[in-house]
Amino acid sequence: MPDDKQKEYQKLKVLLDKHRRMNSNLVVLTMPGLGGSHFFKKYQEENKKEVVYIDNEDQEMGFFNLLNFSLDRQPQQLCFIEKYLKDSGLKNKFAILIHNPALTKTKNYKDSLFSNHIYEYYYLGARSFEDTKVLIKEINSSLANSDIEKIYQLSGGIAQITKYLAINWKSYPDFNQTEISNILDPLVRVIHENDNDDLLKLGIINQDNQFVSQLLKDKLTINQEFNIVINFDLSFTEEGIKGKENFSQIESQIIEKMKQNQGNITKEEVSDIKWGDGKYDDYSDQAINKTMRRINEKLSLHTITTVPKIGFILKKNEC
Repeated sequence: MPDDKQKEYQKLKVLLDKHRRMNSNLVVLTMPGLGGSHFFKKYQEENKKEVVYIDNEDQEMGFFNLLNFSLDRQPQQLCFIEKYLKDSGLKNKFAILIHNPALTKTKNYKDSLFSNHIYEYYYLGARSFEDTKVLIKEINSSLANSDIEKIYQLSGGIAQITKYLAINWKSYPDFNQTEISNILDPLVRVIHENDNDDLLKLGIINQDNQFVSQLLKDKLTINQEFNIVINFDLSFTEEGIKGKENFSQIESQIIEKMKQNQGNITKEEVSDIKWGDGKYDDYSDQAINKTMRRINEKLSLHTITTVPKIGFILKKNEC
C-alpha cells in the first residue's frame, strides 16, 4: 500500500503505537487537506481489534480511540471531545486529530478537561517531495519525473491538491479552477487563524515565510486584494484596523466567499450559506439584502454594492 511507503505515515504509525503501549493521550495537529483523516482511518483499519475510530458524538469507545471531529471553525466540537473524556475510564485513551492548531490557544481549550491530560502534541503536515512522489505514482504511474516535480511545486505537498493534479494532469495547465478553489477553501480559512510558527511546523510555509504551494500562494495573493482578516472569535480587521463589531458566523462565511471569488457573490450563493443549498426560492430577496446591508454596516474600509437581480460586489474604498 502507498501509505506504508510514505515516511509521514510511518512516523505517525510509530507514534500511535507508542501511545497505545504507554496508555497515554495524544493530540495530532493538522489542517484541512493534508490527509490526517485518511491516515487515522488507515491506522484503524490495520488495528481493528485494538483501535476504535470515532467521528461523531454517539459512538461507543474502546481502549484506544482515534477521535476525528471536523474542528475547523467549529469550536463546539470541543464539547464532544470533552464528553468522551468525562465518560472514559482510566483504561480509555485517545489520539485526537485537530484540524486547526489555533483551537489549542483558545480559552475554551485551555480550560477544558482534556487539555490537562495530553501527554504529547504532534504536527502532521504537508507531504515531503519523497512522500508526494509515492502518492502520485500510486495514482498515475505514467507520469514522468518532470511532471511529478511540477505537481509538487503546484501542490506544496498538500495531499488533496496532489491527488487532484495527479488524476487530472492531462488537463494541465487548464485545470478546473473552481474545483481547485473548493479544495483549498477550508485550508485558506484555517491559515488565516494561525501564526507563522504553526504554518512552518506544518510545512505550509518555508523558512522565508513563503507558501510552498504555488496554487495556494496564487489563491491567497488574489484574496489579499481585500485585506479583511476574520479571527477565530469572529472579530476582524481591515487593513490591520480592528472592526468595531464582530461578524456573525454566517456573515464571516459570506465575506470569505466574496474574497475567494474576487469580491463577487450571487444571491443564490448567499442563500446557500445562510439557509442551505437549493433554498433560494424559499426566501425573499429582501431577507438576503438585509443580511448584506448588515455586513456592509460593519465594514469601514470596504463597501458592498448591489448588482440588481444578480448579487453583490465587495470593493475596497478609494482614498
